[in-house]
Amino acid sequence: MAKHTLIVEHHGYRIDRYCSVFFPQVSSLKRAKKWMRNGWVTLNGQRVESSRFVEVGDRIDLTLPEEVMPVWEHPIDVLWDDAHLAVVYKPSGVPVHSNDGKSLRNILGFVLTRTTEADALIQFEPVHRLDARTQGLMLIAKTARARAVLGNAFAERGQIQKWYQCLAVGTVSDGESQEPLDGKEAQTEWRVLDTCPSVFTETVSLLEVQIFTGRTHQIRKHLKMAGHPVLGDDVYHTGRPLKHKGLFLCAVRLAFTHPITGLELTLSVPTPAKLLKRWAFEANRIRMREENHQEGP
Repeated sequence: MAKHTLIVEHHGYRIDRYCSVFFPQVSSLKRAKKWMRNGWVTLNGQRVESSRFVEVGDRIDLTLPEEVMPVWEHPIDVLWDDAHLAVVYKPSGVPVHSNDGKSLRNILGFVLTRTTEADALIQFEPVHRLDARTQGLMLIAKTARARAVLGNAFAERGQIQKWYQCLAVGTVSDGESQEPLDGKEAQTEWRVLDTCPSVFTETVSLLEVQIFTGRTHQIRKHLKMAGHPVLGDDVYHTGRPLKHKGLFLCAVRLAFTHPITGLELTLSVPTPAKLLKRWAFEANRIRMREENHQEGP
């Protein structure tokens, strides 16, 4: 068990608010309320309701178990791992959060090194989202300060840059979309890396996509609006979707300033095997069709 103690120096706070402000391990009102319900927070040695107001001189104890989340021993690639943050490669089909113990958060305790920083988080925390079907790079906070700074950086456009690669249906041209999504501004730009014939969709294009906002399903929605949905997308599609092959969308590059050291970091992976394998499959199918056509009856 890890125990942290604060002596109250400011009056006028409810205990849940005081914990969220002055305990770096807590950092949010929602987490404070939850941990109080768990009995991990006491006031002068007693459990109290989250609505209780504190007085100057009160003692608040935060007692955290060493491990509160089951670890899933599922190896994944780790591109960066220091005392404050990590960058990992989330596989396709693995959700970031789940209730069955089979999520990225459950894997993090298996693949990442522990930190001895004073504001270490009780659990390593992803600071942005990827759909379960989308694979690629994810930024993970290991300390409260890193989580707070990175969270603010994601909220400010341009401070953290994210690039993806995907296979899109049809012959795509370089372009962008600034169509609002869910009533909020959204911006996506894409660049064509290559295009090839496809037996299934006539043509398919390999795109590099950069997003400047973080709306839910932003790339999938914007490309669908442009008439070129992501291959394998059975939600945002035109015509007959490619089913049971997964979503051909991958987060391949992150660029950001380290929240503690100030180091400028750019971490990337090459075009993922999932995209290359489908690309080779399309080329082979076209070659076989052409050979059969030349041979004739």
